[in-house]
Amino acid sequence: MQNKKPGQATPRQLDALELRKAGLSYAKIGEKLGIQVAGAQALVSRALRALVQELGEDVIRIERERLDAMHAATWTKVEAGDLDAIDRCLKIAERRAKLEGLLVCHDLITTENVDPPSGTTSICS
Repeated sequence: MQNKKPGQATPRQLDALELRKAGLSYAKIGEKLGIQVAGAQALVSRALRALVQELGEDVIRIERERLDAMHAATWTKVEAGDLDAIDRCLKIAERRAKLEGLLVCHDLITTENVDPPSGTTSICS
């Protein structure tokens, strides 16, 4: 079994993708890899899906770093009581919460007028 992270393309999927990028048809890819046309299509499709997921994860990581840097740059002014800096930090925190998916519950409850079931506590409270 291969050691790969979930969502990471396998070497075989990447090989199929490289052949497709080189202009080979799915039939030719299947011939080269000893598989059916549908198998070649599936390998290329999975490789593309994995690469898109990996790219998305990189974009999110970069956005987290950017937000952290902005927060750090304003924090000294926040501690000094600068109201504009406090407002800016709150906006940065809100953006970070949206990025992390922390405001999804709040948005659903607000727009749908949904209360948590009785006897439970909302994670959004």
